[in-house]
Amino acid sequence: MNRRHFIATLGLTATGAAAYSTTMPSKNPYYSGPISPHFDGVRFGLPDAVADKGRLDLLKWQFAGGKARWPSAFPAPGADRPPQRVEGGALRVSYIGHASFLVQT
Repeated sequence: MNRRHFIATLGLTATGAAAYSTTMPSKNPYYSGPISPHFDGVRFGLPDAVADKGRLDLLKWQFAGGKARWPSAFPAPGADRPPQRVEGGALRVSYIGHASFLVQT
């Protein structure tokens, strides 16, 4: 790639980015309700959450070596071992995971 082609490509990229940022709506056109602590009119979020990081932060993390090693094992925080049988007409519900429950009658 020669210098002239590189500069032309860079100029088109900058022009496209400027056009995109001016045409992006700063408000949700489909929602006209009130703003709440969890919804700013465009995005949902947690009120006390840490602000999102940008692409520069991603590149710093990726190339600066700040990544932690993935553990070979991780113990479960708690275990609920249901009994084999529930006696006396009782009802017992155990959380298994995500959207799974064990219902014993």
